[in-house]
Amino acid sequence: MEQREQMTTGIAAIALAALFPVYWIFSLSDAMGDFEASIRANLTVLNFNDLLFLVLGILEIYVYLSLRKTLKDYMGTTAAQLLLLLMCIAVIAFHSTLIFDLFLAMAQAPSAETIDNLNNIAIAISIGGLIIYSILGLVFAILLMLKAKELSSLIKVFSVLLLISCALQLTVVFSFVSLLLFPAAMLVLAIYYFKSPTSVEVV
Repeated sequence: MEQREQMTTGIAAIALAALFPVYWIFSLSDAMGDFEASIRANLTVLNFNDLLFLVLGILEIYVYLSLRKTLKDYMGTTAAQLLLLLMCIAVIAFHSTLIFDLFLAMAQAPSAETIDNLNNIAIAISIGGLIIYSILGLVFAILLMLKAKELSSLIKVFSVLLLISCALQLTVVFSFVSLLLFPAAMLVLAIYYFKSPTSVEVV
């Protein structure tokens, strides 16, 4: 990976680390009263929150694809590359619910039944995408940890943070801790990419 690509990936990881907690804290605070009602209300309008949600998805996919390229260059493990690709697909599925926002925002006076049906579908896709992503991320992190001797210390730290974050997301009850762990993992990854090209290689 060229130095310019490394810098771009590092910047994307920092942006993701900064915006991720901002979006979710704002979204969860809106849903404190009635989670389903909050999602239903958000589904019928397009706002800055939706734009931020889209940006988060793009940044996350870009970071994972860059990491996939790095692993291909230095590890040559096809399993890790495949898992990252599947994680990107899960992220796309999770963020695809924006399509429903766009449809309802442009539709002329959609019926309550239509809104409810799309709301239920959006919730199902979101939960399904999050569960699949968490499982894939968990397996990916374990795979990296098994390759610990071949990886730099920063990637080792990243894999541990990702492992804990994904495991907590699957518990649901403690998933809020990921609001801190996931950004921390992205910051570690950013530091990895900001290092000089000669020091990025595995150890």
